[in-house]
Amino acid sequence: MVDNSLSMNPQKKNFIFTIIGLAACLPASATSVVIGDHFDDSTVTGWAGQGNTRTFSAQNITETGTILSSEVVATQTNTHRGIVSSTSFNPDAEAGGFSMRFSVSSISGTPGANGYFIGAVGDDSVFFRDASTSNFGLTFYGQDARTASLGGFGINFGDNNGSAPSDFLLGNSNAQGDVQLTSFQDGFDASFTANPLGWSYSIDGLNDAAGTPTAFAGTGTWADAGTDFATQFGADDSWFATASLQNVAANTHTSSYDQITVTTLSAVPEPSTAGLLLIAATGLVRRRRS
Repeated sequence: MVDNSLSMNPQKKNFIFTIIGLAACLPASATSVVIGDHFDDSTVTGWAGQGNTRTFSAQNITETGTILSSEVVATQTNTHRGIVSSTSFNPDAEAGGFSMRFSVSSISGTPGANGYFIGAVGDDSVFFRDASTSNFGLTFYGQDARTASLGGFGINFGDNNGSAPSDFLLGNSNAQGDVQLTSFQDGFDASFTANPLGWSYSIDGLNDAAGTPTAFAGTGTWADAGTDFATQFGADDSWFATASLQNVAANTHTSSYDQITVTTLSAVPEPSTAGLLLIAATGLVRRRRS
């Protein structure tokens, strides 16, 4: 039986997550859409189930109207599964990097333990926290000891140590306070940028712990983090789009999406610091479904 205790509001908001990697911080001169799925052909193509080794009885991936849904029928606690693209992309900073966009229409079930992850993974055949692969993205409401996302979200790279903490945490919501869980369930818009100089994120449509609408945002540089873009992305030229939910209770959970897009970008001239800050302030677009 599907747990509807945390179902989405009928007038639900979409959740848009963007990761952008650029060879410079000015707009690229050309783009190429590698993955551009609006889920409007009523046929599931290009997506498969992916998860950890916990027991589950079935994962049903269906496409209806403009929505792709992943339903996991659980028979054991902490079942963690989601979807992964069959098409890969190359983050290649020298060629201009990449961008990702997810529009999530609904999530049922409370994220916990490894949380709800959305982003990129270096292997489409294993759980995103497997030690054999790399990953990069946002984790929502996971265990603080693992993902630094308890009460909100964490931006992680190399979050692949099983029950151990993430190797590399870029930032989390702690600087601005916790996120109200019900506002997460109701959807939100977010953008995340990464280039050889640094990264930034902005998230709109969430409430803080007191229920006040809050725009979450942050910036940083790879140098301050003690690394660089090439170290994080250059070793593997085949990455995949993925989204996974770990539900803490032994019950069925469903995640639904109405758009997932991956775009590769061309190289551009070296920018100024002002250009970096300009791109860091990427705008958010709110799209609502009736």
